[in-house]
Amino acid sequence: ANGGTGSATQNFVDLSTNQASIAGNKTLTGATTLSGGLTSSGGTTLGGNLISTPTVLSSATTLSGTSNNIIYLNASTAFTVTLPITPTNGTTYRFIKTNTTTTVPTLARGGSDTIMGATSHVIYSANRIVTLTYNSGVWYQD
Repeated sequence: ANGGTGSATQNFVDLSTNQASIAGNKTLTGATTLSGGLTSSGGTTLGGNLISTPTVLSSATTLSGTSNNIIYLNASTAFTVTLPITPTNGTTYRFIKTNTTTTVPTLARGGSDTIMGATSHVIYSANRIVTLTYNSGVWYQD
């Protein structure tokens, strides 16, 4: 047999040690977890479930730095979502007001961080999408 561990020509990749390069096309099936980031010097195609199921909020909540990044806001009464205090730069949340009622969810800063210089941001319109990205004490709206 050619390519097994008992073969003179071993055709496998040891993923438990650092590899300078792994040449050729590779397909990974099943759940694959990357920690430490992904760097690509060529074309990269990612598919499947890259973002977990959105979170639905209908009452006052304080987000953590590990909260889901897509959040549906749906309530019959006004409520406040407090952003995390000093998360990692680049942390992004996408808020979507999913109900058509006149109730308004409010996004509030965590700690002394600001939301584009303000302490809060109100989402008035139904189906409105507000994307906030954190950088050095400020949440910027995309």
